[in-house]
Amino acid sequence: MLAGGILASSTTAFAQKTTSASPYSQLGIGQIREDLLPQYRAMGGISTAIRTLDGIYYNTNPSNPASYSAARLSVFDAGLYGNYTQLKSTTRSANTADFAFSHITMTFPMQKFGGISLGLLPFSDVGYRTNSQESINSQTFNKVFTGEGGLTKAYAGWGYVFIKD
Repeated sequence: MLAGGILASSTTAFAQKTTSASPYSQLGIGQIREDLLPQYRAMGGISTAIRTLDGIYYNTNPSNPASYSAARLSVFDAGLYGNYTQLKSTTRSANTADFAFSHITMTFPMQKFGGISLGLLPFSDVGYRTNSQESINSQTFNKVFTGEGGLTKAYAGWGYVFIKD
């Protein structure tokens, strides 16, 4: 029940903040984020083949649901994501630095029945502000388009070792 309360409060706390400052994020659902936790992002994005780190340390790996069977202790992992963006054109440039929700994951061992995991991961980011000057019948006006947000995905999984070794 406590874990459910933490998940519910976290989604509302971070739902409106984005880490995108790209005008391309206004197309479709925005810029797609990888489902990598920082531990796997730091290793260059390798994650699918990892079940445990060093054969001893277990960390939740949403990219490899079979790894949930290696959990020996309950794991709660949450984090923030930082992004520095530099945009340049021939006439202008802009820099932004943003921080936002990265992930919340929980994994629980189920003794002889493997392990289960559930969590929230960002799926896409939207963050743009574009403007243009237009005129109608000699009246000039500014047209401004802004958007911020994105999509978050929830996951649940179960991993079990059917054949040992």
